[in-house]
Amino acid sequence: MENGCQNAAICQTTTDQQYSFTLATQNSAKWTVDSNMKPTLTYTYGSKTVSVSMICSDNVIDEFEALGEDYVNHYSMRLWSRCACWNGCSNSTPLTTRTTSRPYMN
Repeated sequence: MENGCQNAAICQTTTDQQYSFTLATQNSAKWTVDSNMKPTLTYTYGSKTVSVSMICSDNVIDEFEALGEDYVNHYSMRLWSRCACWNGCSNSTPLTTRTTSRPYMN
Protein backbone atom coordinates (compact mmCIF):
# COMPACT_ATOMS: atom_id res chain seq x y z
CA MET A 1 0.00 0.00 0.00
CA GLU A 2 1.28 3.43 -0.88
CA ASN A 3 0.92 5.45 2.30
CA GLY A 4 0.29 9.12 1.74
CA CYS A 5 -1.06 9.60 5.25
CA GLN A 6 1.98 10.13 7.42
CA ASN A 7 1.26 12.56 10.27
CA ALA A 8 -2.36 12.90 9.10
CA ALA A 9 -5.29 13.71 11.38
CA ILE A 10 -7.72 12.42 8.76
CA CYS A 11 -6.87 10.01 5.96
CA GLN A 12 -8.78 8.65 2.96
CA THR A 13 -8.02 5.17 1.65
CA THR A 14 -9.13 3.69 -1.66
CA THR A 15 -11.57 0.77 -1.41
CA ASP A 16 -8.84 -1.67 -2.50
CA GLN A 17 -6.57 -0.14 0.18
CA GLN A 18 -3.73 0.37 -2.30
CA TYR A 19 -3.59 4.14 -1.91
CA SER A 20 -4.18 6.57 0.90
CA PHE A 21 -4.40 10.34 0.87
CA THR A 22 -4.06 12.94 3.60
CA LEU A 23 -7.25 14.97 3.99
CA ALA A 24 -6.18 16.93 7.06
CA THR A 25 -3.34 17.50 9.50
CA GLN A 26 -3.66 17.84 13.26
CA ASN A 27 -1.93 21.21 13.41
CA SER A 28 -4.63 22.70 11.14
CA ALA A 29 -7.50 21.99 13.58
CA LYS A 30 -9.77 24.94 14.35
CA TRP A 31 -12.76 24.92 16.70
CA THR A 32 -15.87 26.94 15.91
CA VAL A 33 -19.29 27.20 17.54
CA ASP A 34 -22.42 27.91 15.51
CA SER A 35 -25.34 30.13 16.57
CA ASN A 36 -26.92 27.15 18.37
CA MET A 37 -23.74 26.66 20.43
CA LYS A 38 -22.89 23.41 18.59
CA PRO A 39 -19.14 22.83 18.17
CA THR A 40 -17.48 21.95 14.87
CA LEU A 41 -13.87 20.93 14.36
CA THR A 42 -12.48 21.97 10.98
CA TYR A 43 -9.26 20.63 9.51
CA THR A 44 -7.44 21.59 6.31
CA TYR A 45 -4.69 20.23 4.11
CA GLY A 46 -3.82 22.12 0.93
CA SER A 47 -7.13 22.75 -0.84
CA LYS A 48 -8.97 20.12 1.22
CA THR A 49 -11.29 20.91 4.15
CA VAL A 50 -12.84 18.45 6.59
CA SER A 51 -15.66 19.50 8.95
CA VAL A 52 -16.46 17.28 11.93
CA SER A 53 -19.76 18.21 13.59
CA MET A 54 -19.78 17.38 17.29
CA ILE A 55 -23.16 16.13 18.51
CA CYS A 56 -23.94 15.85 22.22
CA SER A 57 -25.01 12.31 23.14
CA ASP A 58 -25.40 10.41 26.39
CA ASN A 59 -24.75 7.02 24.77
CA VAL A 60 -22.06 4.85 26.36
CA ILE A 61 -20.47 4.16 22.97
CA ASP A 62 -19.46 7.11 20.81
CA GLU A 63 -20.33 6.99 17.13
CA PHE A 64 -18.30 8.47 14.28
CA GLU A 65 -19.79 8.77 10.80
CA ALA A 66 -17.88 9.73 7.65
CA LEU A 67 -20.51 11.33 5.42
CA GLY A 68 -18.23 11.74 2.42
CA GLU A 69 -17.26 14.47 0.00
CA ASP A 70 -20.00 17.14 -0.15
CA TYR A 71 -18.35 18.85 -3.09
CA VAL A 72 -14.83 18.85 -4.49
CA ASN A 73 -12.28 18.84 -1.65
CA HIS A 74 -14.83 19.36 1.15
CA TYR A 75 -15.60 16.42 3.42
CA SER A 76 -18.15 16.12 6.23
CA MET A 77 -18.15 13.88 9.28
CA ARG A 78 -20.13 13.65 12.52
CA LEU A 79 -19.17 12.53 16.01
CA TRP A 80 -21.81 11.68 18.62
CA SER A 81 -20.21 11.75 22.06
CA ARG A 82 -20.82 12.81 25.63
CA CYS A 83 -17.56 14.73 25.19
CA ALA A 84 -19.41 16.92 22.65
CA CYS A 85 -21.68 18.07 25.49
CA TRP A 86 -20.50 21.09 27.48
CA ASN A 87 -18.43 19.63 30.36
CA GLY A 88 -19.47 16.18 29.15
CA CYS A 89 -16.07 14.60 29.76
CA SER A 90 -15.04 16.38 32.92
CA ASN A 91 -15.34 13.15 34.99
CA SER A 92 -15.34 10.56 32.26
CA THR A 93 -14.16 7.02 31.92
CA PRO A 94 -12.48 5.86 28.68
CA LEU A 95 -14.80 5.90 25.68
CA THR A 96 -15.46 3.37 22.93
CA THR A 97 -16.14 4.70 19.43
CA ARG A 98 -18.04 2.91 16.65
CA THR A 99 -17.25 4.07 13.10
CA THR A 100 -19.68 4.04 10.20
CA SER A 101 -19.30 5.36 6.69
CA ARG A 102 -21.44 5.85 3.66
CA PRO A 103 -20.58 4.10 0.39
CA TYR A 104 -18.45 6.13 -1.99
CA MET A 105 -20.47 7.85 -4.68
CA ASN A 106 -19.10 9.79 -7.57
